[in-house]
Amino acid sequence: MIVISLANQKGGVAKTTTNVNLSGIFAEQGYSVLIVDADPQCNSTLYFLDPNLPPNETLAAIYDGGITEQTVRQIIRPTRISRLDIAPGGFSLSARVWEIVQDKKSGLRIDEFVKQAAKHKKYDFVFIDCPPDIGIFTMGAFFASDYILIPIQPERLSVEGVEQLMMKVQEFWKIRGENKPQILGTVTTMFHGQNRSHKEWAPKIEEICGDLMLGVVHRSSAISIMSDAGKLLQEDRPNRKARPFQQHIKIAKKMLDRLKDNGELAATR
Repeated sequence: MIVISLANQKGGVAKTTTNVNLSGIFAEQGYSVLIVDADPQCNSTLYFLDPNLPPNETLAAIYDGGITEQTVRQIIRPTRISRLDIAPGGFSLSARVWEIVQDKKSGLRIDEFVKQAAKHKKYDFVFIDCPPDIGIFTMGAFFASDYILIPIQPERLSVEGVEQLMMKVQEFWKIRGENKPQILGTVTTMFHGQNRSHKEWAPKIEEICGDLMLGVVHRSSAISIMSDAGKLLQEDRPNRKARPFQQHIKIAKKMLDRLKDNGELAATR
């Protein structure tokens, strides 16, 4: 099982859109996938479920005591996409941050949940949608993760957020005592070729990320329409050959190739 967190300190960079669409593609390609919605905004959950679930049926439940097999069964739900499950986020998490921070074990709760989920079902991949910060939930996701995938919008605040995140990851390694999670790659999102600012920031992203770059997703009304409808790009059957879906397919392939090069992909099947 390979666990990948999607993170960026800056919000509005298409983190959730990237998360759900890549998860769906991996599931469609035959992998068993679990989405863990660790963002109190519950945006990944909105694609599949009504987020107004009782707290004991959301990720909020893992902060209320021991994580048992029953806890996992109550939280994890199948989605309409074959081989894709979700651990829905809980709105109540945002109101309980201070309480959760006081718990010395809170940073390891997501890690414990993911390990219990692996006993519940044999997942090949777990994708964790993190909040747009490096707070308790993102740090908890990092403890559970093998890799981090970073979506970057070609704008100043997003790029600066990536630089800060990379430094935070190195600080996290010192806390953890090992260089884990590694950065699997970056995805440039919402790129507009006619936008002067985007064209100016694109070389900066390449300078910072270099070989970490996995691909570019252009700004598209099709992505916005499907997101507003709570649908994945792969569900828009007539437009599967269009650029938005094909760009996500290429990124997924590069991720799999990179994991194969790292000697980890064979272990997922």
